[in-house]
Amino acid sequence: HASEDSMPVGNENVQSDIKIEEGATTHENDLGTGVELFISGKYYLEGTIYSEGEAMPVTMSTDGTNVQLTANISGISFGVLVLGDKTYAVLPRTNQYTELSDMLIKALGIEDSISVSEFQDIRNEESDDTADITQYAVTINGDPGLCTIYTYDDTIVKLYSIGDKLIQVENYDLSGAMTMQIVVD
Repeated sequence: HASEDSMPVGNENVQSDIKIEEGATTHENDLGTGVELFISGKYYLEGTIYSEGEAMPVTMSTDGTNVQLTANISGISFGVLVLGDKTYAVLPRTNQYTELSDMLIKALGIEDSISVSEFQDIRNEESDDTADITQYAVTINGDPGLCTIYTYDDTIVKLYSIGDKLIQVENYDLSGAMTMQIVVD
C-alpha cells in the first residue's frame, strides 16, 4: 500500500509491481478460463488500470459490444458506459449520467487520464478478431505462467496468466510503447 510520500509525481510511467520474467516460446491450446473470457469480449473484471502515469482501481464489464467501466479518479467514483456509438459519464452514487465528451473530460480536469476515443477503442479492439497469436512461458512472481500475445493491425495485447487466472493485461502501440496495463484482481 503506497503512502503519500511514495505517490507518483507528474506524469511518470507508473506500472504494476508484478515481477514477470520471460521464458521460451511455447504453444498452449488451453489458454485458461480467464484468458478465454477476456478474449471472448464478454466478462466482468475487477482490478487496477495503469494508464498515463496513474493507477486507478476499476471494475469493467462488457457483453462483447457495450462496455461499462467504473473507476476511482481523484477520490471520485466515476463510471463510463459505452452503449452503441455513444459514451456516457456515470456517477454511480447518485445514479446520474450524461453523454461524455472530450469537453466534459477537460472541464473535469481528467484529460490526462482518459479520453472518449480510448473507451471506444477498448470496444473496437475486442470486436476485432483478426490477430496473430504468439505465446511464451513466463515466471510471474516466481510462479510458472503463460504470456499470450495478440497482434492486431494497430495494437498489441499481452495477456499474462497462471493456470485459469488472468493476472495482467498490457496494451502496446505498434512502436512497442505500453499504452495501458491492467492488473486483474
